[in-house]
Amino acid sequence: ADVIDQIKGEKLIKFVKRRRKHSSKRTVGHRQKLTLVKITDILASGADKSGVKAATGTGSTAAPAAAAPATKAAKAAPARQSISALSLLTPSVIALTVMFTMLSLSTAMIQTFMVPALADMSGFPLSVGETALAAFPFAVMIGVLSGGFVADKVNHQSYVAAAGFGMAAVLIVAIAVVKPGAAPTIAMLVAAGFLAGIIMPSRDLLVRNASPPAAVGRTFGIVTTGFNIGGIIGPLVGGYLIDQKMPVWIFYGSAIFMAITIAIALAV
Repeated sequence: ADVIDQIKGEKLIKFVKRRRKHSSKRTVGHRQKLTLVKITDILASGADKSGVKAATGTGSTAAPAAAAPATKAAKAAPARQSISALSLLTPSVIALTVMFTMLSLSTAMIQTFMVPALADMSGFPLSVGETALAAFPFAVMIGVLSGGFVADKVNHQSYVAAAGFGMAAVLIVAIAVVKPGAAPTIAMLVAAGFLAGIIMPSRDLLVRNASPPAAVGRTFGIVTTGFNIGGIIGPLVGGYLIDQKMPVWIFYGSAIFMAITIAIALAV
């Protein structure tokens, strides 16, 4: 066994009442000193050859207590290093990395090419697209703040991510199909930004749930590379669509990437 720590047990209350001419009573408390140990092995036989000796008390807990932090640090360090980088590449982590790539593509195409796409597709002046572009990230920020409260209340974060992105995809497709006026278009983009933001805390909880306890940081590092991949591919695809006079596919493409994100969120 390994000594983990020297601790004290729960406080015990002893009530003493003495019968005298004038009765007296006294309440005293006591906390028993305990040694917290971790059982590392149980020998069924051959104990006489194991070198294990009987424990003897010294009457002092100072030395074990001083050694306890070093023991805990020594035991904790191998635990953090025992998970290799390759072992983190589980199917769930790989799927979440793809999901983060799709997230980046879906929102980056809208934010990067919103102004020229709206001008070419609906004939809006540049001021309309610039207003929508300014309002979209603000709506995302409000959605993230709201999504934190939602994530605390909901047990199934994948449903939150799927529902939020599903409604955002419907709004994006509606802009491309219906081609509403300037004010409705701005309002729909603001609503889509809010819904895209509200899923972000739940998205991060999905990553935490898929991470080994001793490798949460490394798992987030792997998964968030999807943002960089999407940031590389998105401008290339969006720029090609604008050059080919296909602005409507900025919105259709974003909705397709959102649909892929929904499928992955429900699968992991």
